[in-house]
Amino acid sequence: MSNRYVKHAKISDSKFKEIIRYFALDLDGLQIAELSGLNRNTVGRYLNLLRQRIAEYCEEELPPKKPMESSISTNMLDYASGLQTRNDGLIFGLFKSSDKIHTEMVSEDYSIKFRDVVRGIAPWEAIDYSINYWYDFDGLIEIGKNRYFRINQTNKGINGYMNHINSIKSFWSFSQMRLMKFRGVAKQSFYLHLKECEFRFNNRSQNLYGKIMDLVKKAPL
Repeated sequence: MSNRYVKHAKISDSKFKEIIRYFALDLDGLQIAELSGLNRNTVGRYLNLLRQRIAEYCEEELPPKKPMESSISTNMLDYASGLQTRNDGLIFGLFKSSDKIHTEMVSEDYSIKFRDVVRGIAPWEAIDYSINYWYDFDGLIEIGKNRYFRINQTNKGINGYMNHINSIKSFWSFSQMRLMKFRGVAKQSFYLHLKECEFRFNNRSQNLYGKIMDLVKKAPL
């Protein structure tokens, strides 16, 4: 079936737009399947493709990474797809740049370094060499434990620092509420849901349906 937005699609343009319309309203897969009359597995497949495209867009929106003496090159979508085989204790960082909140999965080597700090076992100063990561994070969170560690970015000044902290707290509260509504998410799909939260939060004042349609028009799924 011909579809301008999805390669090898088995549904029409109009039916795909209907899925996006419900997705923009933050309905879950079961609700969308019931409203659209589509099979739940079919809906799940398209939602997964949409989340992958959103994650790619969020990655494109990341500011340039800091140069490092020993760079760790990681494809985050591939990295995240293997999370179900990893041990607990993986970390992601939060930071604000240009009035947007960004999230970044911390590579496994760095997760090990940050983990004791997030868990309150070691002070940040004890491993401050690890600050030489790609980004200057405002906070760190351990996946699966919801442990949040706030990093003191005093170089931003008092007003700038408080603005950063309030934005980070608002994002994390928003994300927790969304993930709770969906009764949690599987570890292997956590990255996609995290990026979806980032996308929704940063575009909360925009027309999400129109924004998502622009993404799939530019790069069909």
